[in-house]
Amino acid sequence: QSLFVQDKNCALKVFGPKSIKEYFDLNFKLTYGPDIPQYFQIFEVEDDFTANLSHFKLTTKKINHNIVPSFGYQLEFPGAETLNYQRLRESGFPFGLEIQKI
Repeated sequence: QSLFVQDKNCALKVFGPKSIKEYFDLNFKLTYGPDIPQYFQIFEVEDDFTANLSHFKLTTKKINHNIVPSFGYQLEFPGAETLNYQRLRESGFPFGLEIQKI
């Protein structure tokens, strides 16, 4: 048994576009053997999917990677403060391509 699956007491939830289950099944069975899929719960979701999970809200949004279907993910935590982009910009924090220079 590899370190990856030792002492797992619940399955890891994986959310992704259609075909993510096939990808996981094939790759993990080839890499770890037939027992590994039990450690994952795979959810194939659509654009603008929302799930209220135990500690946060998950929302998906389709993004364009040209090669394969892909999603961006937004996680919202109850009671968490939101980021004030205006204050961040005023502080001189780099955005976009500028952040690559750091």
